[in-house]
Amino acid sequence: MRSDLSASVSNADKLSASAIEAKRRKKKGILETSNEIKDNRDLSEIKMLMMSKVGIPFCTNVLRVALNMKEEMIARTLCTDFPVQIDSRMIHRAIKTA
Repeated sequence: MRSDLSASVSNADKLSASAIEAKRRKKKGILETSNEIKDNRDLSEIKMLMMSKVGIPFCTNVLRVALNMKEEMIARTLCTDFPVQIDSRMIHRAIKTA
Protein backbone atom coordinates (compact mmCIF):
# COMPACT_ATOMS: atom_id res chain seq x y z
CA MET A 1 0.00 0.00 0.00
CA ARG A 2 2.89 2.31 0.79
CA SER A 3 4.38 1.82 -2.69
CA ASP A 4 1.00 2.57 -4.32
CA LEU A 5 0.85 5.85 -2.43
CA SER A 6 4.37 6.87 -3.46
CA ALA A 7 3.65 5.91 -7.08
CA SER A 8 0.52 8.05 -7.15
CA VAL A 9 2.39 10.97 -5.60
CA SER A 10 5.16 10.77 -8.19
CA ASN A 11 2.56 10.60 -10.99
CA ALA A 12 0.87 13.68 -9.54
CA ASP A 13 4.23 15.48 -9.53
CA LYS A 14 4.77 14.58 -13.18
CA LEU A 15 1.29 15.77 -14.11
CA SER A 16 1.72 19.04 -12.26
CA ALA A 17 5.13 19.59 -13.84
CA SER A 18 3.70 19.04 -17.32
CA ALA A 19 0.78 21.37 -16.52
CA ILE A 20 3.22 24.07 -15.36
CA GLU A 21 5.27 23.60 -18.53
CA ALA A 22 2.11 23.87 -20.68
CA LYS A 23 1.11 27.12 -18.94
CA ARG A 24 4.61 28.52 -19.44
CA ARG A 25 4.57 27.64 -23.13
CA LYS A 26 1.10 29.14 -23.55
CA LYS A 27 2.23 32.35 -21.86
CA LYS A 28 5.15 32.62 -24.30
CA GLY A 29 2.82 32.01 -27.24
CA ILE A 30 4.21 28.60 -28.13
CA LEU A 31 1.55 26.38 -29.66
CA GLU A 32 1.16 22.86 -28.40
CA THR A 33 1.55 20.33 -31.20
CA SER A 34 1.51 16.58 -31.16
CA ASN A 35 4.02 14.60 -33.18
CA GLU A 36 2.07 11.38 -32.91
CA ILE A 37 0.32 9.57 -35.75
CA LYS A 38 -3.00 8.78 -34.12
CA ASP A 39 -5.14 7.30 -36.87
CA ASN A 40 -5.42 6.56 -40.59
CA ARG A 41 -6.37 10.17 -41.32
CA ASP A 42 -3.02 11.39 -39.98
CA LEU A 43 -1.22 8.75 -42.01
CA SER A 44 -3.07 9.70 -45.20
CA GLU A 45 -2.21 13.38 -44.64
CA ILE A 46 1.47 12.48 -44.34
CA LYS A 47 1.29 10.38 -47.49
CA MET A 48 -0.46 13.23 -49.34
CA LEU A 49 2.29 15.65 -48.29
CA MET A 50 4.98 13.22 -49.36
CA MET A 51 3.32 12.86 -52.78
CA SER A 52 3.15 16.62 -53.29
CA LYS A 53 5.86 18.94 -54.53
CA VAL A 54 6.60 19.94 -50.93
CA GLY A 55 7.54 16.36 -50.06
CA ILE A 56 10.23 15.95 -52.73
CA PRO A 57 13.12 17.24 -50.57
CA PHE A 58 11.98 15.12 -47.61
CA CYS A 59 11.65 11.97 -49.71
CA THR A 60 15.01 12.65 -51.33
CA ASN A 61 16.71 13.00 -47.95
CA VAL A 62 15.09 9.80 -46.67
CA LEU A 63 16.28 8.10 -49.86
CA ARG A 64 19.85 9.29 -49.22
CA VAL A 65 19.74 7.92 -45.67
CA ALA A 66 18.30 4.62 -46.90
CA LEU A 67 21.03 4.28 -49.54
CA ASN A 68 23.76 5.12 -47.02
CA MET A 69 22.41 2.49 -44.63
CA LYS A 70 22.08 -0.04 -47.48
CA GLU A 71 18.32 -0.31 -47.00
CA GLU A 72 17.40 -1.40 -50.51
CA MET A 73 13.72 -2.13 -49.84
CA ILE A 74 13.08 1.34 -48.41
CA ALA A 75 15.00 2.97 -51.27
CA ARG A 76 13.09 0.92 -53.83
CA THR A 77 9.72 1.80 -52.28
CA LEU A 78 10.57 5.51 -52.16
CA CYS A 79 11.68 5.56 -55.79
CA THR A 80 8.60 3.74 -57.07
CA ASP A 81 5.87 5.29 -54.91
CA PHE A 82 7.04 8.83 -54.09
CA PRO A 83 8.59 11.72 -56.04
CA VAL A 84 12.34 12.05 -55.45
CA GLN A 85 15.15 13.96 -57.12
CA ILE A 86 18.06 11.67 -57.86
CA ASP A 87 21.30 13.36 -58.84
CA SER A 88 24.49 11.83 -60.17
CA ARG A 89 26.21 12.06 -56.77
CA MET A 90 23.55 9.81 -55.25
CA ILE A 91 23.92 7.28 -58.07
CA HIS A 92 27.72 7.21 -57.74
CA ARG A 93 27.51 6.77 -53.97
CA ALA A 94 24.94 3.99 -54.31
CA ILE A 95 27.18 2.17 -56.79
CA LYS A 96 30.24 2.55 -54.55
CA THR A 97 28.48 1.27 -51.43
CA ALA A 98 26.76 -1.64 -53.18
